[in-house]
Amino acid sequence: MESNTLNQMESETRSKDDHDAKAQLDLITADRQALARRVAQHPWWHTLASAAITAVIVAAPLSGSMWIVTLISVLAISASTALDKECEKRMGVSIMKPVGPKSLAVVIVLVTVEVALFGASVGIMFAELSGSIAVNSALAAVVMIVGLRMLSRTMAQEIRHGR
Repeated sequence: MESNTLNQMESETRSKDDHDAKAQLDLITADRQALARRVAQHPWWHTLASAAITAVIVAAPLSGSMWIVTLISVLAISASTALDKECEKRMGVSIMKPVGPKSLAVVIVLVTVEVALFGASVGIMFAELSGSIAVNSALAAVVMIVGLRMLSRTMAQEIRHGR
């Protein structure tokens, strides 16, 4: 008799623990979905401002002076950092920090392409073909817009599926 009662108590406890664990997992899943929706709603103003800042950096060699290029780059990178912090404050989540390997890959490709475009602009400056810098700058802005959209979608997907 006593062993039956003990078995029933263990069974009820196990059942309650299973129910509690499932409830906790459901809460985690709901939190992930909510966070993914926030990340996927990357603010349009952040995307456009980031693209404009990137275009300014890539166009800086139009000045013809490496001192001015350096000054513009430092100021623009500072503005970009402030922009990212403001966006993080408003959204309550950082949209510029990769959450998994796919979003990290997007960031690496995006930064590599933007640095290559800046390097090309500096090379064009020394070759004195300044008209091509404007095209390079416009291309950098487009790459930034597309890259940030890809990043927010990739991060949302990684959050939803646990990386």
